[in-house]
Amino acid sequence: MKRCLSLFVSVLCLQSMAEAQFFNKEQPFAHTFSIVARDPVTGEMAVGVQSHWFSVGTAVPWGEAGVGVVATQSFVNKSYGIRGLYLMHAGKSAPEALQILLNDDEGREVRQVAMLDTNGKVDAYTGKNCIDFASHIVGTNYSVQSNMMLNNRVCPAMSKAYEASAGKAPGGKGPDRLASGTTGWRRYPGQTIGGLAGSGRPLYRDALERPPDRPAGG
Repeated sequence: MKRCLSLFVSVLCLQSMAEAQFFNKEQPFAHTFSIVARDPVTGEMAVGVQSHWFSVGTAVPWGEAGVGVVATQSFVNKSYGIRGLYLMHAGKSAPEALQILLNDDEGREVRQVAMLDTNGKVDAYTGKNCIDFASHIVGTNYSVQSNMMLNNRVCPAMSKAYEASAGKAPGGKGPDRLASGTTGWRRYPGQTIGGLAGSGRPLYRDALERPPDRPAGG
């Protein structure tokens, strides 16, 4: 009996190890839309995100003053934030850093990542196995990205709202324009699920604060 039980446990362990080598859409993920942006006049950078995932600010947004900002979402791999900032601090541009990390990641096809450096160089990636609708738009000094949306109009709405906010949002720059980008989707509601948590990280000072979870739009 003990031998049979031991064999059964061993089989379960082997099965779990085997399943861990594959990515599937039943695993937890952050259904999310976000923006990374830089003000070309002041040099301020910021990353903003809204998601159905609690405490999204501990996983998706990353930033370092004088270096860059990162948004890593879908099946989140935090190393894109940690290593991405390290590579940009070491002199790599955001597109170069992103490509290095993608090349090292066997799970790249379920990742969605955007990186922006202090010089305004920006790039984004949406893996082919991210939950539909998943897409991104890279613009001048910014990128918007979303996944698990009901339709493909969210990123265009965010991009349009952010670009239209230049000189119109309160202050016309930095965090104010970031807020315009993360709420632009409301013109064309397209979320499969509602937003439960939001986070923003403006990098106009060394100290970064993560606001507590709150209802979207709250």
